[in-house]
Amino acid sequence: MLKSHATGWASNSPTPAQFSEFFRQIGSGRITKSSLQLFLGSKEEPSESPMYMVSAYFENSKKPNTNIVTSDDLNKLVTATLQLHSNPGINPYSKKRAERVIKITLRSLKSEGPFWWSTPGLKNTLLSRGAIIYKWDANERVIWERDKI
Repeated sequence: MLKSHATGWASNSPTPAQFSEFFRQIGSGRITKSSLQLFLGSKEEPSESPMYMVSAYFENSKKPNTNIVTSDDLNKLVTATLQLHSNPGINPYSKKRAERVIKITLRSLKSEGPFWWSTPGLKNTLLSRGAIIYKWDANERVIWERDKI
C-alpha cells in the first residue's frame, strides 16, 4: 500500500465522496447493522429472528416459569401454556388439573454497543470494535392476564 506524501493517506483509502455515499446508504437503511457486520467479517451470523423472554406466573409459585424463544416460537409457547394452565387446564398425560397461570409477560432482547470498555486496547475505532452487549429490555409487557380477557 503506497502512501501519498501530499495527503498522508494510503492510496487505497476511501475518498470523501465514498464516505459520504457510505453514510447516505446507512441513513437510507440500505446498509444495516447486520449487513455491515457480515461485510466486516463477523464470525457469527446475526440472528434473523428476535429473541424473547416469556415468563408465566402461577397461583402458588413465588417465581415465574421463564423460557427464552425466538419470535417464530413465541405464539406456540404462549398457546400451549394457556392450554395446559388455563383452558382447559388439564394435563393430558396425568389427567389432573395443572397449576393455574395468572399472567404471562414478555421481554425483548436488545443489543447495545459496542463500547470502548468492551474493546481490546480500550478504544473504539473503525478497525477495532468492541463487543456487542445483549440485555433484556427493562420493560416487562403483560401479554395475557387472567380475568382481564
